[in-house]
Amino acid sequence: MSEDERLEAFRAQAHERDCAAVRGVAWSAMGPVSFRQRSTVALQADASRRAAARDLWRSSVAGRALTALSEVERQAEAIRAALSRDPAQDLATRGAALTAAAQAVLRALR
Repeated sequence: MSEDERLEAFRAQAHERDCAAVRGVAWSAMGPVSFRQRSTVALQADASRRAAARDLWRSSVAGRALTALSEVERQAEAIRAALSRDPAQDLATRGAALTAAAQAVLRALR
């Protein structure tokens, strides 16, 4: 079962819970709208649209900058962890990797 199919099953279960919540005494037309399960073709088209939007965002300035920032955070965490293990160790290599990651952020922002 694909992620989209699992999501569609979740939507169906949520709709059933909503229907169960209003069973019994309820005002007319106040229940949930009818549930229409999407076809496999519609799920695939939606997945393609989301992938295209994700790729477009990743290639944007914000996407490139945030991706580069996550590498800065990863490198900084590696330095923090190394220092907590041995404060006297040489961190030149890790520092160079952090510098390179920070420069990547600057390039992404241009």
